[in-house]
Amino acid sequence: MKGSRVLILGGGISGLSSALVLSPHFEEVTVLERGKYSAGSPAERKNTPQDAHLHVLLARGLEILSSIIPECSDWLDELDLPRGDLTQHVRFSFGGRWLPRVDSGIPVRPCTRPIVESLLVRAVRTKDNIILREDARAHDLLIRRGAVRSIVLSEAGGANQTIEADWIIDARGRSSQLSKWLENHGYGPVEEEVVDAGVTYSSCIFVPETEHDMDWIVMASSPRFPDQPEGAGVMRIGERKWLSALVGYGGLPTPRSTEELRDRIARLYPAPFSERLKETKAESDSIAHYGRIRNRRRLFTKMKDWPDRLSVIGDAACTFNPRYGQGMTLALIAAQTLGTVLESHWARTGSLDGLAHRFQSALDRTFIIPWQMALVEDRLWSHEAQQRTPTIPDKILATLSQRLLNAAFSDIGTYIRFMNVAHLLEPPTHLLTLRTLFKVAAPA
Repeated sequence: MKGSRVLILGGGISGLSSALVLSPHFEEVTVLERGKYSAGSPAERKNTPQDAHLHVLLARGLEILSSIIPECSDWLDELDLPRGDLTQHVRFSFGGRWLPRVDSGIPVRPCTRPIVESLLVRAVRTKDNIILREDARAHDLLIRRGAVRSIVLSEAGGANQTIEADWIIDARGRSSQLSKWLENHGYGPVEEEVVDAGVTYSSCIFVPETEHDMDWIVMASSPRFPDQPEGAGVMRIGERKWLSALVGYGGLPTPRSTEELRDRIARLYPAPFSERLKETKAESDSIAHYGRIRNRRRLFTKMKDWPDRLSVIGDAACTFNPRYGQGMTLALIAAQTLGTVLESHWARTGSLDGLAHRFQSALDRTFIIPWQMALVEDRLWSHEAQQRTPTIPDKILATLSQRLLNAAFSDIGTYIRFMNVAHLLEPPTHLLTLRTLFKVAAPA
């Protein structure tokens, strides 16, 4: 064992996956979750405002989730979630055209955020040394001799109490107040990088009349700067249940009815899927709307001082526009990175001292490529929303991205390579083949 207790603030996907990764290394892993978990099947939780929206677990995320939870595949089967191939059953429409279909050998499953969280909760409850404390809220850090040794918390409105730990990890997501806490203790300020493209989401479950010949898992239609500010996604999440979402850039008005939502989504797809979608009925009259979505990185590693034994993970460190489906996968990558850095640091030093900063630096490196991928278009939309002229580098990146998509339409090998990079299975250098470079330089 490398310590007696790890304390994780936040019991979402980041916190739960981190608890599972760290449980073999500590006598006790305590997770403080301000809400309560559903006792039955996967369900939305009021403290997670994006629960009702369409989220995609990228192929890399499914790979890591399956390594953290060996029973993952069987548990997804119990939920009757279909199996599929990345480039055969995840279909993309761009500019009114469908990308090609071909077997890649890369498995995918339809996983909403509540589904992934329910799998993690189920796995956590099988571990004797992981303690889930629900209705628990952290209020402040206690720092001694340059290290965070304990926190102040309350449970279910009770009196404040103090709990000590060898390592404290903030996984509270977008609502984390850690930056403010650090400034109150004389640390900081925390530098941030923010790109706001005025993104809004509207989601609803639609029910088709029939699901015969449904050989797809996800249907996605991509926005296109500057003439197509809307995009859409439809995912099969159960028998005759299509979780559908409309994403709008530049502060577009959100749909006022389920019929308007369905029709705005349908017009973004080529036939025959557009006709199939128009025939569906909404499962309920309510639409889940979500705004205030910004790409934001909190650059903790650039602070002049950083207290030891404190780490930040998941959306508390970096949040993305959900359009790119990176959030859940990056949470799992971060948890995996926790374990890797812990093992390496312990083998070198035999101590937890200095681990927190080393992990934070490693986490920052994992964000670099997804961050740049997400901002290729979002920076352009952000410039337009603020009536600024896009920079020359942003224009060049957007042009190269468009040419790469055109290349994917004309070459199966390029398409598979592109999807491997988009699903974080391979680095962008995976696309640097002579064939792909030729296609990008002179698209068919």
